[in-house]
Amino acid sequence: MNVFVTVGLERKPFSRLLKAVDEAVSRNWLPPDTFVQYGHTPFPSPHCKAARFLSFDQLKDAIQKADLVISHGGVGSVLLALEAGIIPLVVPRQSGLGEHVDNHQTEFVQKMEERGRVLAAYTIREFNRILESREWKHTIIKLKPHQPEIIGRLRAILQNREGDSH
Repeated sequence: MNVFVTVGLERKPFSRLLKAVDEAVSRNWLPPDTFVQYGHTPFPSPHCKAARFLSFDQLKDAIQKADLVISHGGVGSVLLALEAGIIPLVVPRQSGLGEHVDNHQTEFVQKMEERGRVLAAYTIREFNRILESREWKHTIIKLKPHQPEIIGRLRAILQNREGDSH
């Protein structure tokens, strides 16, 4: 199983997610070769492979090779996973925890969750439950790669337009 984790480019740390990923690997909920893009968050993990940043092509390649993508709630990361045919497990950054300037990631993830396009975990407790139960495995075959109509609808949603009207 190939797992890729990304926290994006935000300068505020996202230690909450990375600590949970490291613990999930140590508990064998995730494989030891889980690859983590950790950005501006210190991540001295003995359990994972890691890189601070990736080029766009490297990021896209890592996502396309993954069986499971674990991501912050960034629009770009979520859309790249969906374009690769992967419904990502998403933990949105929270402003109240100092992880972002506002809660736009939570709002975005809620909209995507309502449409069945992400598996959301708003707390680490939810994240751990999803990993331990392997609930994420049910999302692997739900989306065919490169379905332009889905990506078009998501882009419309992001632009605050009705993407589903006919």
